[in-house]
Amino acid sequence: MTPRHVQLGALAAAIACAAAASWSLATLGDGVRREVVIPRHRVNLATASVDEIALLPGVGPSLAGRIVAERARGGGFTTVDELARVAGVGAATLEGLRVEVHAEAHVDR
Repeated sequence: MTPRHVQLGALAAAIACAAAASWSLATLGDGVRREVVIPRHRVNLATASVDEIALLPGVGPSLAGRIVAERARGGGFTTVDELARVAGVGAATLEGLRVEVHAEAHVDR
C-alpha cells in the first residue's frame, strides 16, 4: 500500500501537469485508475497582476508589464482581441492566448 502523502503528492503532480488539458488519468486513494476532470483556470485580463500574466505561455515579465500598462492607460480590456494593441502581441501570440485568458470587467460586490 502506498503511503497517503505519496498518493496526495502524485495527485497534485497530475493536476499540475494537466493544466494544459481538461482531463487526466489519476490513481486515487482506492488504487483505481480513473479519468479526472480538472477545471481550467483562465486569467482575467481586467484584474490579473503582472506576475499572473507573466506565467502565461509566450508572455514573460516584460510583455506582462506592457499588458498591464496598456490596461491602465487604455481603460482596461473588454475583449481578448484588444491585446493586439500591446506592442509585442502579434497574431500568433494572440491566438495562443485565446484559450488562456478572458476579459471580464471587475465588479465590486
